[in-house]
Amino acid sequence: MNRIKDYRTNLGITQQQLADELGVYQATVNRYEKGRSPNLKTCWQIINALCSLGAKCKFQDVFPDNTAPKKTA
Repeated sequence: MNRIKDYRTNLGITQQQLADELGVYQATVNRYEKGRSPNLKTCWQIINALCSLGAKCKFQDVFPDNTAPKKTA
């Protein structure tokens, strides 16, 4: 499971605020927090958005090895 919700709540921001930063619907953020795996590009967008909102995190902090999307050929 990813840790998007952990970082978002620690920042004190809503799903809507994160969604606005990402340019997606709030429902999309909700799905990611409930276990839907974003693609690799979206993972990096989430990391960048969290950092721009004040989080100190790296890719592996938010997406541990067992949740990182696999690159496809």
